[in-house]
Amino acid sequence: MKTDDQKARHLFEQLLASEPLEPRGWFRWLHNHYLGRYGLRYPVLVTGEDFNDVWGKASDMAEPLYQRVGTPEEWALLLNRNAWAAGMGGKLSHTVLHYLKLLTREARGAFLAGLSELHSDSKIIERALDFLPSLELSPESLCQLACNAIKYNKPDLLQALLVKYPAPTDRIRRFGAYAMPDDWENREIEKLSNRVIDLILEAALISNNTAAARLALEHGADPNIPVWQLERSCNKRYSALGYAIDTEFIYDSETHKDMVDLLLESGASAAGIAYAGYNSELALALAQGEKELVDRLIFQGASLSRPADDTERVTIRTEGSESMVISPGGPNFFGHFGRELHWAHEKIGSIIPLVPVSEKQVFYTADAQGGRSYTMMDTVVGNVSALKQYEALGLDTRLSAEELCTAVKADAFDSLVYLLSHYGESARDRAMFRIRRFRPDIGAARRYLEAVPQPDGVNLAADFDPQRKEYFTLPDGSRLYADLSALASPGHNLGPCHAGHFWLREDTVVLRRRKDRVIVRRLEKRWRMEPLPLRKPGTCREQRYLDECLPLIREIDGQCIHLGVTLGNVIWLLPSCELRDTTAPWRELPAYVAIQDQAEKRIREQVAWNSEGYAPAEA
Repeated sequence: MKTDDQKARHLFEQLLASEPLEPRGWFRWLHNHYLGRYGLRYPVLVTGEDFNDVWGKASDMAEPLYQRVGTPEEWALLLNRNAWAAGMGGKLSHTVLHYLKLLTREARGAFLAGLSELHSDSKIIERALDFLPSLELSPESLCQLACNAIKYNKPDLLQALLVKYPAPTDRIRRFGAYAMPDDWENREIEKLSNRVIDLILEAALISNNTAAARLALEHGADPNIPVWQLERSCNKRYSALGYAIDTEFIYDSETHKDMVDLLLESGASAAGIAYAGYNSELALALAQGEKELVDRLIFQGASLSRPADDTERVTIRTEGSESMVISPGGPNFFGHFGRELHWAHEKIGSIIPLVPVSEKQVFYTADAQGGRSYTMMDTVVGNVSALKQYEALGLDTRLSAEELCTAVKADAFDSLVYLLSHYGESARDRAMFRIRRFRPDIGAARRYLEAVPQPDGVNLAADFDPQRKEYFTLPDGSRLYADLSALASPGHNLGPCHAGHFWLREDTVVLRRRKDRVIVRRLEKRWRMEPLPLRKPGTCREQRYLDECLPLIREIDGQCIHLGVTLGNVIWLLPSCELRDTTAPWRELPAYVAIQDQAEKRIREQVAWNSEGYAPAEA
């Protein structure tokens, strides 16, 4: 059996005979955003298979290898060839530090770059400034150190690197996500920039580091670089500007707004780049309702019209979309099922001319379910005033079957009426009739607060007395009350109740749109046995929250009506952002707490009565 020293010598000889490992690090996979987030948690994603054999054994040794085997000359030969791997090799870094004087200046740079990948959150990066005068950096070493300086917010180091190497236009190789990437991934990587300075800008974009992006742009980075966002379940193409716009409302909006401003001031094209699709930045800004940014992009050259050279991308997507429509079992790229598009063509296309979606510019947004395609008009179809404004600036408002289905799903009643009016009143009315047959609640979905007292009395709450009750006030002056009578009182005749449950009345309404009014077609009240509710929000639950058990009553001009929503879910069931902003602060008001206290007391009284032995109330 070999002794430990013999094993160490054998391992050392294997290292001497091994081929140098290609430098690895986050900078190789900037496009792989999943890897960027989890690389530190799962280092094998970065080190790959390289550290599963000889280098892995060497890096895992409890005692530094240099204390057992090798002459200084042998170590100098080995480490000068493999300084980067030694830096990434955990305990091997102690060996390098022991023989640091034997390393060439470039090998020292490679060692520091490798070390920074696994020790970026330690003082290694901070001390890198002290090491810079005594080393030389290859393009890979420079890129690795610069990207980690950005990722861990070390602006002084990035500044020093770009002062020492002021125009890093060398090109390096990007890696695929896996050891054997698919051909499609290789083809996509070939479309990205591999200049060091552009990779530094890309790292700044991903890290939301405006100061680092400014430094990169000042040293020659291209403000129009393509950005590929590869995730586990989706991928998406951007320009640098498009990426900043799309992430503005996901993270710190003010910081990302600064990034958008910086890119535009540095020469980023407002009209976009071919890689991401021309005008995709404008579509993103429209989708987010950023009117000032939309106006700025249009002023600087973006267009609401489809560019002439976009034919190839749209045709490819149209062919894929049409092939999926043939199978009615799944949605097409626009999120619509074949039966829905068939309805649009057959029922509406026979009244008005629907244009092929291939005549529109098509964009793509990614999500964990694979993403969806959309057109410029899809981004504003829910806002008829914006639709009219941008139509005057060149927006193509001819309807395709896909856009029609999107508008119907979005409950864009007013926009549909406006768009269909382009074909005459008769065609509009016939088309709207068929749309109502297809979706009866069109124009009324979630518009509970638009209902008013009706002459037929369907939605009147005649038995509700608002006197001396807590209430909330809406912007129009009307009041909302919680109806505690939905919690059965002691003495009810609803029947026995299981332990841990209580009797609750559910109020629901069926809404319909009649011209410019929302009416209640039907009011339904049903008693249900429910698990006892939770007072405070939790993470995982089967029960309702207490405020979700309290139907709302609205008082308008002295008349009270049922709304069909509860105090707890009203904020999530309102189509208007203004109304949602109005109701959100209610949870902090004393009235909200008082109502929940009253409801809790009423439930306790009911439960106590239920548990004492149910006896039907006498008629």
